[in-house]
Amino acid sequence: MDSNQQHTPDISGGILEWLGQKFGLPVLMVDKQIKLLGCTQRMSQLLEYAGYKTPKLIYGEPLPTELNALSKQMKLCLSTEQSRFINLDLPQKTIKTFKPSQNKVILPPINTLNLSLSPYQFKELQICLAYAHENLNNSRGERRLLNIIETLEQALVTDELTGAYNRNFMQRHFESLLQQAQRNQQALSLIMFDFDFFKKINDKHGHIAGDQMLRHSVMLLKAHLRQEDALIRYGGEEFIIMLPRTQMKKATETAERMRSLLQSHPFCYAGLKITLSASFGVTEFNFQQDSAETLLKRADQALYLAKDKGRNCVVGKYYQQ
Repeated sequence: MDSNQQHTPDISGGILEWLGQKFGLPVLMVDKQIKLLGCTQRMSQLLEYAGYKTPKLIYGEPLPTELNALSKQMKLCLSTEQSRFINLDLPQKTIKTFKPSQNKVILPPINTLNLSLSPYQFKELQICLAYAHENLNNSRGERRLLNIIETLEQALVTDELTGAYNRNFMQRHFESLLQQAQRNQQALSLIMFDFDFFKKINDKHGHIAGDQMLRHSVMLLKAHLRQEDALIRYGGEEFIIMLPRTQMKKATETAERMRSLLQSHPFCYAGLKITLSASFGVTEFNFQQDSAETLLKRADQALYLAKDKGRNCVVGKYYQQ
Protein backbone atom coordinates (compact mmCIF):
# COMPACT_ATOMS: atom_id res chain seq x y z
CA MET A 1 0.00 0.00 0.00
CA ASP A 2 1.48 3.32 -1.03
CA SER A 3 1.85 5.80 1.85
CA ASN A 4 1.13 8.67 -0.52
CA GLN A 5 -2.35 7.46 -1.29
CA GLN A 6 -5.37 8.85 0.56
CA HIS A 7 -7.71 6.14 1.77
CA THR A 8 -11.04 7.71 0.90
CA PRO A 9 -14.01 5.32 0.55
CA ASP A 10 -15.09 4.56 -3.00
CA ILE A 11 -18.42 6.35 -3.27
CA SER A 12 -19.35 4.41 -6.40
CA GLY A 13 -20.08 1.40 -4.26
CA GLY A 14 -17.28 0.73 -1.78
CA ILE A 15 -19.20 2.07 1.21
CA LEU A 16 -22.34 0.17 0.32
CA GLU A 17 -20.41 -3.02 -0.36
CA TRP A 18 -18.73 -2.67 3.05
CA LEU A 19 -22.06 -2.07 4.79
CA GLY A 20 -23.81 -4.86 2.93
CA GLN A 21 -21.12 -7.49 3.42
CA LYS A 22 -20.11 -6.65 6.98
CA PHE A 23 -23.47 -5.80 8.51
CA GLY A 24 -26.23 -6.59 5.99
CA LEU A 25 -27.37 -3.03 6.60
CA PRO A 26 -30.23 -1.56 4.52
CA VAL A 27 -28.76 1.60 2.94
CA LEU A 28 -29.58 3.74 -0.09
CA MET A 29 -27.26 6.48 -1.41
CA VAL A 30 -28.03 9.49 -3.65
CA ASP A 31 -26.16 12.56 -4.85
CA LYS A 32 -27.19 16.22 -4.58
CA GLN A 33 -29.63 15.81 -7.52
CA ILE A 34 -31.16 12.81 -5.71
CA LYS A 35 -29.78 10.51 -8.39
CA LEU A 36 -29.13 6.97 -7.23
CA LEU A 37 -25.51 6.11 -6.41
CA GLY A 38 -26.17 2.76 -4.78
CA CYS A 39 -28.58 0.54 -2.87
CA THR A 40 -27.68 -2.50 -0.74
CA GLN A 41 -29.46 -5.79 -1.29
CA ARG A 42 -31.17 -5.55 2.07
CA MET A 43 -32.62 -2.11 1.26
CA SER A 44 -33.87 -3.42 -2.09
CA GLN A 45 -35.57 -6.28 -0.27
CA LEU A 46 -37.28 -3.91 2.17
CA LEU A 47 -38.49 -1.64 -0.63
CA GLU A 48 -39.76 -4.63 -2.57
CA TYR A 49 -41.53 -5.90 0.53
CA ALA A 50 -43.02 -2.42 1.04
CA GLY A 51 -44.55 -2.54 -2.42
CA TYR A 52 -42.13 -0.28 -4.32
CA LYS A 53 -41.05 -1.31 -7.79
CA THR A 54 -37.34 -1.90 -7.21
CA PRO A 55 -36.57 -2.43 -10.95
CA LYS A 56 -37.21 1.32 -11.32
CA LEU A 57 -34.20 2.02 -9.10
CA ILE A 58 -31.69 2.82 -11.85
CA TYR A 59 -28.13 3.87 -11.01
CA GLY A 60 -27.39 7.42 -12.12
CA GLU A 61 -31.11 8.25 -12.46
CA PRO A 62 -33.44 10.15 -10.09
CA LEU A 63 -35.40 8.11 -7.58
CA PRO A 64 -38.74 6.92 -9.00
CA THR A 65 -41.95 8.86 -8.38
CA GLU A 66 -43.07 6.22 -5.87
CA LEU A 67 -40.29 7.54 -3.62
CA ASN A 68 -41.13 11.26 -3.96
CA ALA A 69 -41.65 11.59 -0.21
CA LEU A 70 -38.19 10.16 0.42
CA SER A 71 -36.65 12.35 -2.32
CA LYS A 72 -38.04 15.51 -0.69
CA GLN A 73 -36.65 14.55 2.71
CA MET A 74 -33.22 13.72 1.24
CA LYS A 75 -33.13 17.12 -0.53
CA LEU A 76 -33.91 18.79 2.79
CA CYS A 77 -31.20 16.77 4.50
CA LEU A 78 -28.61 17.91 1.94
CA SER A 79 -29.71 21.56 1.87
CA THR A 80 -29.61 21.90 5.67
CA GLU A 81 -26.55 19.64 6.03
CA GLN A 82 -28.23 18.03 9.03
CA SER A 83 -29.11 14.43 9.77
CA ARG A 84 -32.78 13.65 10.27
CA PHE A 85 -35.08 10.75 11.21
CA ILE A 86 -38.22 10.16 9.12
CA ASN A 87 -41.14 7.74 8.91
CA LEU A 88 -41.93 6.73 5.33
CA ASP A 89 -45.52 5.54 4.85
CA LEU A 90 -45.71 2.26 2.98
CA PRO A 91 -48.02 1.87 -0.03
CA GLN A 92 -49.23 -1.57 1.03
CA LYS A 93 -49.40 -3.64 4.20
CA THR A 94 -49.58 -7.22 2.95
CA ILE A 95 -47.20 -9.96 3.98
CA LYS A 96 -44.52 -10.69 1.40
CA THR A 97 -41.64 -13.13 1.26
CA PHE A 98 -38.09 -12.96 -0.01
CA LYS A 99 -35.02 -15.21 0.18
CA PRO A 100 -31.91 -13.57 1.65
CA SER A 101 -29.00 -16.01 1.64
CA GLN A 102 -31.24 -18.70 0.10
CA ASN A 103 -33.39 -18.91 3.24
CA LYS A 104 -37.09 -18.23 2.82
CA VAL A 105 -38.27 -15.64 5.32
CA ILE A 106 -41.81 -14.50 6.07
CA LEU A 107 -42.02 -10.92 7.34
CA PRO A 108 -44.83 -9.48 9.46
CA PRO A 109 -46.83 -6.61 7.95
CA ILE A 110 -45.49 -3.11 8.69
CA ASN A 111 -47.07 0.31 8.20
CA THR A 112 -44.03 2.56 7.97
CA LEU A 113 -40.36 2.36 7.12
CA ASN A 114 -38.20 4.23 9.66
CA LEU A 115 -35.19 5.91 8.07
CA SER A 116 -32.21 7.94 9.25
CA LEU A 117 -30.87 10.38 6.64
CA SER A 118 -27.29 11.67 6.88
CA PRO A 119 -25.39 14.09 4.59
CA TYR A 120 -21.74 13.53 3.66
CA GLN A 121 -19.15 15.37 1.57
CA PHE A 122 -16.65 13.48 -0.60
CA LYS A 123 -14.30 16.02 -2.21
CA GLU A 124 -16.64 17.91 -4.58
CA LEU A 125 -19.55 15.48 -4.29
CA GLN A 126 -22.38 15.80 -1.77
CA ILE A 127 -24.25 12.61 -0.96
CA CYS A 128 -27.09 11.53 1.31
CA LEU A 129 -27.23 8.10 2.94
CA ALA A 130 -30.58 6.64 4.03
CA TYR A 131 -30.43 3.91 6.68
CA ALA A 132 -33.54 1.77 7.24
CA HIS A 133 -34.20 0.97 10.90
CA GLU A 134 -35.47 -2.54 11.52
CA ASN A 135 -36.84 -4.06 14.73
CA LEU A 136 -37.05 -0.72 16.50
CA ASN A 137 -39.05 -2.36 19.26
CA ASN A 138 -36.07 -4.57 19.96
CA SER A 139 -33.66 -2.56 22.11
CA ARG A 140 -30.75 -4.86 21.30
CA GLY A 141 -31.38 -4.47 17.58
CA GLU A 142 -31.62 -0.71 17.91
CA ARG A 143 -28.36 -0.51 19.86
CA ARG A 144 -26.65 -2.66 17.24
CA LEU A 145 -27.87 -0.38 14.46
CA LEU A 146 -26.69 2.73 16.31
CA ASN A 147 -23.29 1.10 16.79
CA ILE A 148 -23.12 0.31 13.07
CA ILE A 149 -23.98 3.90 12.14
CA GLU A 150 -21.37 5.19 14.58
CA THR A 151 -18.82 2.83 13.02
CA LEU A 152 -19.70 4.14 9.57
CA GLU A 153 -19.50 7.77 10.71
CA GLN A 154 -16.03 7.13 12.12
CA ALA A 155 -14.86 5.20 9.04
CA LEU A 156 -15.87 8.01 6.71
CA VAL A 157 -13.69 10.58 8.49
CA THR A 158 -10.73 8.36 9.47
CA ASP A 159 -7.62 7.68 7.43
CA GLU A 160 -7.45 3.91 7.04
CA LEU A 161 -3.66 3.71 7.15
CA THR A 162 -2.78 5.90 10.13
CA GLY A 163 -5.93 6.28 12.23
CA ALA A 164 -5.74 10.08 11.97
CA TYR A 165 -8.69 12.02 10.59
CA ASN A 166 -8.82 12.36 6.80
CA ARG A 167 -9.62 15.17 4.35
CA ASN A 168 -13.28 14.28 4.47
CA PHE A 169 -13.19 15.31 8.14
CA MET A 170 -11.62 18.62 7.08
CA GLN A 171 -14.29 19.25 4.47
CA ARG A 172 -17.10 18.48 6.92
CA HIS A 173 -15.84 20.29 10.02
CA PHE A 174 -13.21 22.92 9.16
CA GLU A 175 -15.61 25.67 8.08
CA SER A 176 -17.93 25.06 11.04
CA LEU A 177 -15.03 25.25 13.51
CA LEU A 178 -13.93 28.56 12.00
CA GLN A 179 -17.47 29.91 12.17
CA GLN A 180 -17.76 28.79 15.79
CA ALA A 181 -14.47 30.47 16.70
CA GLN A 182 -15.56 33.66 14.96
CA ARG A 183 -19.00 33.64 16.57
CA ASN A 184 -17.62 33.06 20.08
CA GLN A 185 -14.51 35.21 19.52
CA GLN A 186 -12.35 32.28 20.60
CA ALA A 187 -8.84 31.71 19.34
CA LEU A 188 -8.13 28.91 16.88
CA SER A 189 -4.72 27.94 15.53
CA LEU A 190 -3.50 25.61 12.83
CA ILE A 191 -0.32 23.54 12.62
CA MET A 192 0.78 22.09 9.28
CA PHE A 193 3.72 19.70 9.18
CA ASP A 194 5.32 17.03 7.08
CA PHE A 195 8.10 14.53 7.63
CA ASP A 196 11.56 15.46 6.45
CA PHE A 197 13.02 13.30 3.69
CA PHE A 198 10.15 10.83 3.86
CA LYS A 199 10.84 9.69 0.29
CA LYS A 200 14.33 8.57 1.34
CA ILE A 201 12.80 6.28 3.99
CA ASN A 202 10.51 4.76 1.36
CA ASP A 203 13.35 4.39 -1.15
CA LYS A 204 15.80 2.88 1.35
CA HIS A 205 13.52 0.68 3.46
CA GLY A 206 10.41 0.22 1.28
CA HIS A 207 6.84 1.51 1.39
CA ILE A 208 5.88 -0.91 4.17
CA ALA A 209 8.42 0.81 6.40
CA GLY A 210 7.04 4.19 5.37
CA ASP A 211 3.50 3.09 6.20
CA GLN A 212 4.53 1.77 9.61
CA MET A 213 6.47 4.96 10.33
CA LEU A 214 3.36 7.07 9.66
CA ARG A 215 1.27 4.85 11.96
CA HIS A 216 3.93 5.02 14.68
CA SER A 217 4.10 8.81 14.45
CA VAL A 218 0.33 9.34 14.52
CA MET A 219 -0.07 7.12 17.61
CA LEU A 220 2.72 9.03 19.34
CA LEU A 221 1.38 12.50 18.57
CA LYS A 222 -2.28 11.68 19.31
CA ALA A 223 -1.29 10.49 22.79
CA HIS A 224 0.10 13.97 23.54
CA LEU A 225 -2.72 16.12 22.12
CA ARG A 226 -5.90 17.27 23.85
CA GLN A 227 -9.13 15.43 23.13
CA GLU A 228 -10.54 18.49 21.34
CA ASP A 229 -7.52 18.78 19.02
CA ALA A 230 -7.79 17.15 15.60
CA LEU A 231 -4.86 15.43 13.89
CA ILE A 232 -5.60 15.13 10.17
CA ARG A 233 -3.72 13.40 7.36
CA TYR A 234 -3.85 16.09 4.71
CA GLY A 235 -1.97 14.29 1.96
CA GLY A 236 0.85 11.72 1.79
CA GLU A 237 3.23 12.54 4.65
CA GLU A 238 1.65 15.97 5.26
CA PHE A 239 -0.56 16.49 8.33
CA ILE A 240 -2.61 19.24 9.98
CA ILE A 241 -3.40 19.77 13.65
CA MET A 242 -6.46 21.91 14.40
CA LEU A 243 -6.26 23.56 17.82
CA PRO A 244 -9.52 25.12 19.07
CA ARG A 245 -9.28 27.74 21.83
CA THR A 246 -5.54 28.12 21.24
CA GLN A 247 -3.57 31.28 20.52
CA MET A 248 -0.45 31.47 18.38
CA LYS A 249 2.05 31.31 21.28
CA LYS A 250 0.51 28.17 22.74
CA ALA A 251 0.17 26.58 19.28
CA THR A 252 3.87 27.22 18.59
CA GLU A 253 4.75 25.56 21.90
CA THR A 254 2.56 22.58 20.95
CA ALA A 255 4.29 22.28 17.57
CA GLU A 256 7.71 22.37 19.23
CA ARG A 257 6.59 19.65 21.64
CA MET A 258 5.40 17.50 18.71
CA ARG A 259 8.69 18.07 16.87
CA SER A 260 10.71 17.07 19.95
CA LEU A 261 8.57 13.96 20.52
CA LEU A 262 9.19 12.72 16.99
CA GLN A 263 12.91 13.33 17.22
CA SER A 264 13.26 11.62 20.62
CA HIS A 265 11.24 8.54 19.65
CA PRO A 266 13.01 6.72 16.79
CA PHE A 267 10.99 4.37 14.64
CA CYS A 268 12.14 0.73 14.82
CA TYR A 269 11.94 -1.35 11.65
CA ALA A 270 13.65 -4.66 10.83
CA GLY A 271 15.97 -4.25 13.79
CA LEU A 272 16.97 -0.72 12.80
CA LYS A 273 16.28 2.53 14.64
CA ILE A 274 15.26 5.25 12.19
CA THR A 275 15.45 8.80 13.56
CA LEU A 276 12.48 10.96 12.63
CA SER A 277 12.20 14.67 12.05
CA ALA A 278 9.50 16.98 10.72
CA SER A 279 9.07 20.63 9.73
CA PHE A 280 6.19 22.64 11.24
CA GLY A 281 4.30 25.74 10.16
CA VAL A 282 1.98 27.49 12.62
CA THR A 283 -0.62 30.22 12.22
CA GLU A 284 -3.64 31.67 14.03
CA PHE A 285 -7.11 32.37 12.67
CA ASN A 286 -7.86 36.08 12.13
CA PHE A 287 -11.57 36.65 12.85
CA GLN A 288 -11.95 39.70 10.64
CA GLN A 289 -9.82 38.79 7.62
CA ASP A 290 -9.33 35.05 7.28
CA SER A 291 -11.21 32.44 5.30
CA ALA A 292 -10.51 28.71 5.38
CA GLU A 293 -8.48 29.11 2.19
CA THR A 294 -6.29 31.97 3.45
CA LEU A 295 -5.68 30.23 6.78
CA LEU A 296 -4.52 27.03 5.08
CA LYS A 297 -2.39 28.99 2.62
CA ARG A 298 -0.61 30.85 5.43
CA ALA A 299 0.04 27.62 7.35
CA ASP A 300 1.50 26.15 4.15
CA GLN A 301 3.74 29.23 3.70
CA ALA A 302 4.98 28.86 7.29
CA LEU A 303 5.76 25.19 6.63
CA TYR A 304 7.85 26.07 3.59
CA LEU A 305 9.69 28.72 5.61
CA ALA A 306 10.56 25.98 8.12
CA LYS A 307 11.95 23.84 5.30
CA ASP A 308 13.97 26.78 3.97
CA LYS A 309 15.49 27.24 7.43
CA GLY A 310 16.95 23.73 7.26
CA ARG A 311 13.96 21.56 8.28
CA ASN A 312 13.29 19.96 11.69
CA CYS A 313 12.08 23.28 13.12
CA VAL A 314 8.94 25.32 13.85
CA VAL A 315 8.02 28.58 12.09
CA GLY A 316 5.01 30.74 12.96
CA LYS A 317 3.36 33.19 10.57
CA TYR A 318 0.80 35.82 11.58
CA TYR A 319 -1.81 37.38 9.32
CA GLN A 320 -0.41 40.40 7.47
CA GLN A 321 -2.29 43.08 5.54
